[in-house]
Amino acid sequence: MFDIGTLIFSGLQTLALFITFLIMAYVAVRQLRAYVFPRVKGIKNFSLTEPIEITVAVKNAGQTPARECETSGVVFVAALPLDDDAKMPEPAEPPGILRHGKGGIYPQEELTIDCESIDLLNNSAIIDGLRTGKAAIYIAGEARYKDMFNCKRRSKFCWYIDPNHARLLIDNEQGRTVALPPIINFTIAHVWNGAT
Repeated sequence: MFDIGTLIFSGLQTLALFITFLIMAYVAVRQLRAYVFPRVKGIKNFSLTEPIEITVAVKNAGQTPARECETSGVVFVAALPLDDDAKMPEPAEPPGILRHGKGGIYPQEELTIDCESIDLLNNSAIIDGLRTGKAAIYIAGEARYKDMFNCKRRSKFCWYIDPNHARLLIDNEQGRTVALPPIINFTIAHVWNGAT
């Protein structure tokens, strides 16, 4: 009887130790991995006749480097709000190749990328849609990278210029006298945002 009780007790201790190691490994990965988060830094160029350029900062908020980081982004005009099953437009590069290099981002550092529009605001239908709030100017993209555990990670983002600010930017480009705000507001879209 004593031997069976000892075996059962030692078996339970071994199981508890194994579960503890699994929890420690899970917590270690979560604490030590890279966390790459994109954010809009500002509008670099707003024009009705040339591609719009928006700068996005990609920051590693984690404790270890993000390796082989590839980023891409695109500016486009689409309905507001986007359909739940809408597909993200691809940048005008060869398919399967992300636009910005395979460098690393060290902890608490960021890199900036300039995303260019695939749509020009040079027709009245697009301008009318933006003025009435039925359309918006979106910035969307993703960052793919590997963490220190060699796991592939991905952060996707999608924002749009606040419709009131978009109207002011269009009025300013059309030569109307408007007071542009010092900071152009962007709103997070309800699709394409997430991280792994």
